[in-house]
Parts: sequence; C-alpha cells; structure tokens
Amino acid sequence: MASKNVPAPRPGAVAYSVVKAGLTQMARVAAVELNESGIHANVLRLSVVFDTAIWTDDVLSGKVKNCGLRVEEYKT
Repeated sequence: MASKNVPAPRPGAVAYSVVKAGLTQMARVAAVELNESGIHANVLRLSVVFDTAIWTDDVLSGKVKNCGLRVEEYKT
C-alpha cells in the first residue's frame, strides 16, 4: 500500500514518508527488473480515489494547504 504522501509530503510525517517512498521505489525497481520475466509490480494508492463523499472541499483544502499544492496538482 503506497501513499499520496510520497509525491506530496506533509509536515510531521518523516518516518511515514520514508517508509512509503521506499516501498514505492522498491516496486519501481521490481517492475523494471522482473518485466522481462512477465512479472509486473505495482503499488496501490487508495487516497487518489476522489469521487467519494470522503473528499469534501474542506478536506481537499486542508490537504493542499499542508503540502503547498493547488487542488488539481494534489489530485494528479
């Protein structure tokens, strides 16, 4: 399970960010190394499903404020 915190880190999440960044990079390397064998590697980032009631304008505003991005940047 990956995290939106890798491309859009927030303050106070150093340990969490390092672990999630490491997981993401490990999956990238595994995808490159294992591709010729027909094995695919990927990570899931459930926080990027924005068409649910969880993502209100208030929640999104708070998230982007914490990481210094605009809403559309955060979503991509």
